[in-house]
Amino acid sequence: MQRLQRETRAVHAAVDGLLASKATGPELRSLYEEAAKLPWFNLTSYRWAATLWRQMKSDTGLRVMLRPFLLAHLDGSALDAKSNWTSAWKLNGPALDAWLTELDAADDVEVYRQVVEWKLRDGWSSFSKRWREMVLARVKAARTPTEKQRALARFDFQADLDEPTALELYAALGATSQRFILSRLPWRGAFWEQLHQRALGKHDDDTAWQLYRRQVDNARWSKDVRALMTTVADGETLVAELEKRHPQGVVDAGVIFLELARERGVHALPYLQKHVRAVFPRWGFFGRTEGNGLRDLIRLADENAWTALWARLLQSSATPQLWNAEIKRLLNADVNTVTVQQKLHHVAGAGGEWNFSGFGFAQVQPLEDEVAVLMYERAPQLLRGPFRMHLATNQQQKLSKVMKLALAADDEVLVDTFASRAAMNTWGDAETLLTLRKHFEAMSVTDGTFVRRATNALTMMPAFAIWRYDLLLARNELARLLFERSTALYLADGRLVRELLESPQIHVQALGFRVLATKDPRAGAIAASVSDLLAPTLLRPLHRKTRAMAFGALEAACASSEVAARMLLGKMKLALCLPDKKYPKEELVGLMGRVLAQWPALRSANEAPVVFRREVAR
Repeated sequence: MQRLQRETRAVHAAVDGLLASKATGPELRSLYEEAAKLPWFNLTSYRWAATLWRQMKSDTGLRVMLRPFLLAHLDGSALDAKSNWTSAWKLNGPALDAWLTELDAADDVEVYRQVVEWKLRDGWSSFSKRWREMVLARVKAARTPTEKQRALARFDFQADLDEPTALELYAALGATSQRFILSRLPWRGAFWEQLHQRALGKHDDDTAWQLYRRQVDNARWSKDVRALMTTVADGETLVAELEKRHPQGVVDAGVIFLELARERGVHALPYLQKHVRAVFPRWGFFGRTEGNGLRDLIRLADENAWTALWARLLQSSATPQLWNAEIKRLLNADVNTVTVQQKLHHVAGAGGEWNFSGFGFAQVQPLEDEVAVLMYERAPQLLRGPFRMHLATNQQQKLSKVMKLALAADDEVLVDTFASRAAMNTWGDAETLLTLRKHFEAMSVTDGTFVRRATNALTMMPAFAIWRYDLLLARNELARLLFERSTALYLADGRLVRELLESPQIHVQALGFRVLATKDPRAGAIAASVSDLLAPTLLRPLHRKTRAMAFGALEAACASSEVAARMLLGKMKLALCLPDKKYPKEELVGLMGRVLAQWPALRSANEAPVVFRREVAR
């Protein structure tokens, strides 16, 4: 509390100085930028923002310099001089009201939008109602379409519309109000039938059907789809009409999809395959259960040889139990026939993906132990190939039987896959880890088998699969063997070290850095040969500990080859220009100094040592 009071006094004193200052131009900008470094500066914008805006209004140069600053630091919350949190309007309402009138007259839409939101949010319970009243009043007062659009722009922040307000906005602006209306639909509520019909009456199909897809509930959508089944004869038209009405929200489409498939058959297939994820398992008291109509829809697709639809339903909509049951049924048939082979290939793979910046998720059905054993006996090439991604080992999903078969046969592909999965599992099965660890320890080191197999297992680990490396090493004995106990052994083959550095998993890359930073005489030559992979580590984002490991590998490469040192030294100089404040540039400068000390020919004129001595008078 004392710290908050001290910081509050400091920021208010700084604002007092800004308001009293007679500075202009760059000097004023410097004063504001220095004040903005103080904690809670944004929460004092109710005091200084109007004054700064008026100064900018009368000075074009100042407006260019400080308008981005003003927009970035406006805040409707406030901190008064006694460290009390409140709203800007409660502290300075009359002055802000006067400023709001000036902003409106000056047609400063960007600033007006933020300040009027301060006013509306001062009294949260009636925010949306007051917002709707102000929007309607401004739109009705506007005379031209341009003025009406600028009126909307003044209130372009998030709030909930109701249908009467939306109808009046649509009447005033027509299709041009579409974005404003659709982005402010209430989370739940009745379907806006009047607006939908009015848009259809004006032949504004885009607005009408976007509104339909966002608001329609399962009952109405089901009724409309059943009507389309009987009234639309042409297949292409049917698909187009179904697409036009497909809800954007979550609907349980299993029953309707089943009726559609039975009634219209192949005509509906393009639509069904595109929206197969609208059929999904339900969560019940005893876990997930099949959605309504799912099992019958899968059977119908199989009977009619709609293999693509059948496979997509199993991959993305079926429970793991149903998926495994279908796999087992196919394996018990003649797996050598073309039909069964095609079906098995179709049903393998991810059912859905969600990709974000830098990482993603995939939905993959887990293969049960008994089904995996049956596949290994009847179609081992499938288990080593497309079904390998379905082998998951953890506390809930154990594949002990099929793993024992693979270990007995020393099946490299499957054993290395099991090792890869197990070695990145912090809470793995102890028996599985022990079995795999003993199997790898028994491999020959002299002929390179262990290193080759360990590298194969490590490089199959996906990115972001290991979150707590220290906890993994503490709990997982197989991970300790592969990551920590065998570091020097990886120097037996430079090509395998390259594979470690090319892995998507950062901890495997760090292992490669540690291998190259060892004092073993083989490390330098290998490091020089992979300098093309080491160079990017100078410029890419890395944690400090990982970068220190990379510096060790870089130093080994530079010590071994002048050619590598010349190339890497250029990248080191570029890294010195990076704006990252956490980059260990002192360590980098030390590394550069050691490289230049070993290879004097690489020094530039400014990097040559200069020795000063006292001149002796004669």
